[in-house]
Amino acid sequence: MLLRTLFFILLITPGPLYKAVAQVKLTDSLRHELTGVMQDTSRVLLLSELCLQYRLSNPDSAMGFGQQALQLARQIDYTKGEVDALGNIGFVMREIGNLPNALKLEFKAYQLAQANGDFYEMGRIRNIIGNIYLDLKDFDTALTYYQQARQNHTLVRNQIGLAITESNIGSTYEQMNQLDSAWTYEYRAYQNVLRLNLINNLPYVLRILGNIQTKWGDLGLAMTYYQKSKQVAVKENNLRNVAFANMAIARLYSRKNQLDSCLYHAKISLEESQQGSYKRGVLMASTLLAETYQYVNDREALRYYKLAAETKDYLYGEANFQAIRSIAFDEQERQRDLESAQLKYQHQVRQYTLLISLAILLVIALILWRNNLQKQKANALLFQQKVKISQQSDQLALLMQELHHRVKNNFAIVASLLNLQSHGLKDEKAIQAMRAGQQRIEAMSLIHQRLYMTDQLTSVNMEEYLTDLATGLMQAYGYHSANFELVFTIEHKQLDVDAAMPLGLIGNELITNSLKHAYGNVPQPWLGIGLFWDKSDLVLEVHDNGSGLDLINWGKNGSRISFGKQLIGSLSNQLGARVEVRQQGGARFRIYVPGTSLKNAQIPFPAQSILV
Repeated sequence: MLLRTLFFILLITPGPLYKAVAQVKLTDSLRHELTGVMQDTSRVLLLSELCLQYRLSNPDSAMGFGQQALQLARQIDYTKGEVDALGNIGFVMREIGNLPNALKLEFKAYQLAQANGDFYEMGRIRNIIGNIYLDLKDFDTALTYYQQARQNHTLVRNQIGLAITESNIGSTYEQMNQLDSAWTYEYRAYQNVLRLNLINNLPYVLRILGNIQTKWGDLGLAMTYYQKSKQVAVKENNLRNVAFANMAIARLYSRKNQLDSCLYHAKISLEESQQGSYKRGVLMASTLLAETYQYVNDREALRYYKLAAETKDYLYGEANFQAIRSIAFDEQERQRDLESAQLKYQHQVRQYTLLISLAILLVIALILWRNNLQKQKANALLFQQKVKISQQSDQLALLMQELHHRVKNNFAIVASLLNLQSHGLKDEKAIQAMRAGQQRIEAMSLIHQRLYMTDQLTSVNMEEYLTDLATGLMQAYGYHSANFELVFTIEHKQLDVDAAMPLGLIGNELITNSLKHAYGNVPQPWLGIGLFWDKSDLVLEVHDNGSGLDLINWGKNGSRISFGKQLIGSLSNQLGARVEVRQQGGARFRIYVPGTSLKNAQIPFPAQSILV
């Protein structure tokens, strides 16, 4: 109720909507524009638009313009113009009550629009066909065409067509007495008519809203809608809607039992409807006049009953209904034939698609078969090559093991020769030199022994190697595990042979140095050997608990530098390493090897100490 009250306030408030009265009438403007247009498509559309506009005030002129538009459109083979003209001529015929021909023309227009895929015209024509079925009180069919029209309008974003069709849907629901649905559609149409400035459609919308209010029982608000509808129609020279507004006002006075006012407006409506040949208006006005006069003047009542009967027979006579049924049946048959042709075409398309798909699948299968055959050949070749490479790898591994074994044996022979040679010497320094050389050779031999005893032909297990090296040197210098403690902290267990060899020799020199010089007066000798990471450097550490060493003399580089110190320096340079010597409860040597100079170097898990 609040919504209707607000609408009433809006309705009676003056606004810019009716400024159109000060403008030149649309029909005059179109006729003036027509004088400067040649015999082309633009002229067809102008003539057709004049037909549409004159239907509201002068149906005879409307028919004349429509026929001219249709003739010119066919002459220049302009299908869209032909569709537009046929639709508008049918619209005029519907207004004057010639419903069979109106429906026939609209179906013809729809057929052309459908063939051209013109969804704009299809929506417009479906709306007019819905109007014809609404005149026939076939509400279900009318709503079907209106909903189809809405779909077409929405598809092409035709806001004007959508607003008009929704107004017609509202009118249909009003005549079906489904007033809530009627109000929803009609009020939305009213808003869109205002927004789009559709002045010629406003009187119709206002009149339908008045009908809804009448059925709701709000006769005062209904009268306001009817008066406003009439006011706008008069200003726009819209004779049809003036006549229909007067008819609605007459009915409202009849309901209020104000018979004089009812007769007055009904007579005006009848006169206007006869002037415009609006048969539906004539029928409604004459029927109301006959019903009203039966209480006051039988003669007048009979006269108007006779007019109403003639008009009703013209509009809804059996011949008309038969003609309409025949036209509708023909259209339904055409639509069925069209749907059948479409189904047949779709079936053929599906068959062709299936055949093409099968052909494509066959080609794909052949390609896959060929690729699979080539893949099998390639796999067989790869397998043969893999077997060959595996055999070569096994042979290479065997050769490498044999090579390391032979190198180890050669080192052992050299070490034995040095040992034999030392037995014939009398000079103690010469004997010590021979012994040191023998130990260096044995240190290198031990690496090759590790290599040929494992599957790792290019890397050395440094934990095992350093343990064996230190244990062997400890025993060689007369120490035993019972009275000598060896502690190993090995984080980096695997080391490439290129780095393992120089580090092994450096370790041999440092361990030998500690065993020879560190433990003169130490009751419980201890030696720590480590290989761990310090940031990005791999560190070899040899740390004893002996008497220490003279760091000043160690740092000097004189002509009498020992061979062991020279060897440590040379091997460190080979590795790009730096040597650190500290006095820390004995001598502590550290060799820092950059990780970037090591192959496949990775920082291992945290170190764990092994006590021997």
